[in-house]
Amino acid sequence: MAIAILLGCRAVGAAEAGFAETAAERDARMNWWREARFGMFIHWGLYAVPAKGEWHMCGAKVPGATYQGYAQQFNPVKWDANAVVSLAKKAGMKYIVFTAKHHEGFAMWPTKVDGFNIFDATPLKRDVLRELKDACAKQGIKFGVYYSHGQDWNHPGGGVAGGRTWDPIQKSDTFDNYARRVAVPHCKELLENYRPDLFWWDSSVYRWTDQNTPWMYDVFKPYLKTIILNNRWHDGLRSKQFESPEFFSEAKGIDHFVHGDYATPECHFPKSVPPDCLDWEACTSIKWHWGYHATDPRFQSASYIVRSMVHCASQGGNFLLNIGPTAEGAIPQPSVERLEEVGRWMAVYGDSIYGTRGGPFYNVFENTGLGSGQDIPHQWSAITDFTRKDGKLFVHVYELSANRTVTIPPLKSKVEGIHLLRDPKVAIPYTVKDGQIIATVPVSVTPNPFDEVLVVATVGYPEGAQP
Repeated sequence: MAIAILLGCRAVGAAEAGFAETAAERDARMNWWREARFGMFIHWGLYAVPAKGEWHMCGAKVPGATYQGYAQQFNPVKWDANAVVSLAKKAGMKYIVFTAKHHEGFAMWPTKVDGFNIFDATPLKRDVLRELKDACAKQGIKFGVYYSHGQDWNHPGGGVAGGRTWDPIQKSDTFDNYARRVAVPHCKELLENYRPDLFWWDSSVYRWTDQNTPWMYDVFKPYLKTIILNNRWHDGLRSKQFESPEFFSEAKGIDHFVHGDYATPECHFPKSVPPDCLDWEACTSIKWHWGYHATDPRFQSASYIVRSMVHCASQGGNFLLNIGPTAEGAIPQPSVERLEEVGRWMAVYGDSIYGTRGGPFYNVFENTGLGSGQDIPHQWSAITDFTRKDGKLFVHVYELSANRTVTIPPLKSKVEGIHLLRDPKVAIPYTVKDGQIIATVPVSVTPNPFDEVLVVATVGYPEGAQP
């Protein structure tokens, strides 16, 4: 594990030709997302019918005609968008990202592109995407859509080389024709009819080139001043996602569309401390699969979820946690129970997450895996994570040492005192030795088993002392 001291933000460059925005405009556009820190991912589609995970069609090489037959069995009468959003809100989540179309090619809204959608092909005859958007607006949750733009296993031309084509229909047309006929009009509908706050691309598999990317860019241009984009338009650029904030903040015109706004490590924490002011979001699933799987018993624990979220926030990142509804539209009860547990922690300690930045001291795990449906062992007992906002340094203690002391590296900021976040009346005594602050948690305090949080009150914004 390594400790790093915060470096200052670098300024965003001046506006250039094409789509451009000032630093202040970018900050205003990104502000809600940076404040949120915790969101819900929802993977839901026809794959809930066989109930073997979202990659079942590909893994089992299910013919398109057979797979399309699942639509008549997909009647999610238990889907309740208001209840789902209420669960997210109870868990402390501030935004939701919903799979409008996954790799299976099935549209979860009544698209006019073709009949392979939840309204025309299933018995439900409802617009679940509209219901979710309206529930988010009603309950003050930001609304995002996921769209698989680079592979589509059910539409001609959407098939992917490299072992992911098994039905002749997938290779019966060109990808360019698929893009013009399906993907571009799909996204035009999503933007015009649902006005998402966030658009989450996935799986380009290098199929969108300099020649066909402008088709989609033209659709998005009217919305770029308000919408937030992730960085998965072009998989080949994801290796650059942690190089510098400027990779995102200084991209103009079509480059802004291609680069997106933030990095998206999947099922792992960053391998090194991200540059300050670089926006990023780790995603993982509460269950082993992202889409509903009826027989796999693996789930993350509530404790692991809280600690993973806090660790992301301690490095300046967001945490997007997935759930997978059943074919009936119900949220599996183990997921509900865990999210309610997380919500009880957030109700008390949320101030140490929302609107914070990471640092000024950081920890990086040797094993950066972020378990999907499992609790990957990490040395939680050996680290203390930190988040901060003006006048407050939040000290996250996962496992209190036997001598009940917590060591805080030297601060440049003046310290006015230390107290429990959950009860500001409980003062935490401390001493200073060689610049380090040694806080001793009283024996009368029983630490929260997920993460106990101390607050170091500082004069101004808490900064680390230079080494």
